[in-house]
Amino acid sequence: MIIGLSGKVVASKEGRAHVDVNGVYFEVLVPRRYVRLLPKPGSGVILHTYLYHSREAAPELFGFLTEEELGFFELLLSVNGVGPKMALNILSASSPEKLSAAILQGRADIIEKAQGVGRKTAMRIALELKDKIKSVKKRAGLGLEEEGVDSEIESALGALGYKRAAIREALDKIDPKFVKLGDRLKDALKKIR
Repeated sequence: MIIGLSGKVVASKEGRAHVDVNGVYFEVLVPRRYVRLLPKPGSGVILHTYLYHSREAAPELFGFLTEEELGFFELLLSVNGVGPKMALNILSASSPEKLSAAILQGRADIIEKAQGVGRKTAMRIALELKDKIKSVKKRAGLGLEEEGVDSEIESALGALGYKRAAIREALDKIDPKFVKLGDRLKDALKKIR
């Protein structure tokens, strides 16, 4: 099993990285947003990897810059009907932090933005992963605010006269480091149009 690669980037393009590990070149499928995150060709890189075997196709190697992203990828694979390509598309659309926050808030619309993910699949992912993410956060000692923090923010901003589309856009832009209602509300007010 290949669980990681340490080598030099030979080339990278949207969704793929070629890594030279002591003269052996690996093609690694990576989130498309890595186009701007991977080091320049010739620079060193460490990728945490997941080797996927299928009877229908050749083995594929999926790579991530952090163990957290690899863990979230594996969490997505635990959902019935989600394969590695779909999981990668979801991680291409957003970071694990934003996806976790969206799932905890029941925001399937954030997951639905990923290429190839329909409404029903997004809702299934949000439903199936909510308790798993809560469990992971509790084990990690991260405090969880009560359910529906963002729905309270949505109500407050609506009462101030902001339109629903502008509110949703501001909620999507809230920095994931803010988990408390007051902090999230302040950040949303800074970002709403």
